[in-house]
Amino acid sequence: MKYFIPENYTHLRATPFFGKLTMPDIFLGRCHIADGNYARLSVMRGAIQYACFSDEETIKPSRERSIDAGNFEVLAPNSWYSFVLLTDDTFFNIDFFGFKEG
Repeated sequence: MKYFIPENYTHLRATPFFGKLTMPDIFLGRCHIADGNYARLSVMRGAIQYACFSDEETIKPSRERSIDAGNFEVLAPNSWYSFVLLTDDTFFNIDFFGFKEG
């Protein structure tokens, strides 16, 4: 299933661009997307192996995909994910989107 960010959602924030040496430890394990928010993982260089899990403890991913440079993956609300940098030169960031009234 491919996820899309709803048109009425706005950009909330973005992480800096990360590479192999600058990626924070939080990305080495499972991360959570808050309920009601979407995230967009964008790969500028290299490749990332992405895995989505139904919860924090499930071992088998419900979805896996390799994301190459120039592509992105939308991460659904209330989802758990992990990813692995597939090349030493991988460079990426994550943008977060949410619904704001008014």
